Amino acid sequence: MAEYETRMVLQSFKGRGGPLKPVGPDQYSDAQKSVVGLADKMQSWTSDEVPKEYEYGKPFLPFNLMCELPWPMRLMHEWYLRASELGLGMITVHVPGGAFKDGPNANFAFSFKDLHAFLKMDKMDINLVGAWCLSQWVDAQKTGASIGYVNPTMVCETAHTVRISEDSAVLKNKTPQEEKDYIERLHKRKMAEVGNYLATSSLAHSDKQVIMVPYHFG
Repeated sequence: MAEYETRMVLQSFKGRGGPLKPVGPDQYSDAQKSVVGLADKMQSWTSDEVPKEYEYGKPFLPFNLMCELPWPMRLMHEWYLRASELGLGMITVHVPGGAFKDGPNANFAFSFKDLHAFLKMDKMDINLVGAWCLSQWVDAQKTGASIGYVNPTMVCETAHTVRISEDSAVLKNKTPQEEKDYIERLHKRKMAEVGNYLATSSLAHSDKQVIMVPYHFG
């Protein structure tokens, strides 16, 4: 990348407009309204037949509650039950070339336990976020929408967070100040890698009118 291009892209991230306004409930789709309306039930139900914690092959939610969900969610749950009977334990999603800026993550993989946590609104795995972005990219390809997506696994919180246990070999024989300096250098390196990925992704999607950058915490 030429120096002037790098300078141009990095400067484009500085102070471009104000914060986006959140979408209000009046702009939700019917499916979104259905899920939001059931949020409390999905997290506080009781059942003698369905375990609260994830158990392989067992339903995620009681049947009566599942019937109230949008049909795509019911279809996914039915597929999970059939797949469990066949001994499957995860879903692997292939990422086509051109969907995101090229990176080390060729596929997204998430377990049935991740689906369980997602359906109960406990948490959302980063790979599920990536799969959602991929589905949006597919829709954009069909409609011709000029939208580019950044791979969320490359810019998520864990991508620029340094976590090292106190008994790690890399910290052996280091003073507290040396440990602090070492971790700070690692963090700066990770931040630089994320910034570089965002910059090169912007250039890769320079023909798009909009670039979506989904961010995942945790």
